Order: sequence, then structure tokens, then C-alpha cells
Amino acid sequence: MKFETPVLLAIIAGAALVVVCWVARRFFSDEARWERRRRRSNAPIARKQNRPSVRLLVNLKKRKKR
Repeated sequence: MKFETPVLLAIIAGAALVVVCWVARRFFSDEARWERRRRRSNAPIARKQNRPSVRLLVNLKKRKKR
């Protein structure tokens, strides 16, 4: 086995480790989590139907005056 082969594999493994750490840091950072939460909260409604929406009727009884 040549000496250059393990060195080349070590360099490739080191570069891959750096890329994986960089991606994980960007994906799991606090800022990224807040951005995903903001996007989900402000996302448009997925289903848009052409029928009337359901309305809930609430009748609150008025208090009797004494």
C-alpha cells in the first residue's frame, strides 16, 4: 500500500467531516429553528375549498339586571 493513499483518504474524510458539521450547525441552529417556525406559522392554508366555511353559533345568555 502506498503512503499517498491513506493521506488522500484522511484529507477526504476531514473535508467530509467539515461539510457535515457545517450543514448540521446551519440546520440545527437557534436562528434556523426560529425561521422554520416562522415559515410554518405564516404559511398559507393548504386546502382551499369552494364551499362555505363552518360557522359556530354561540348564544350567550345575557345576565338579568336586578
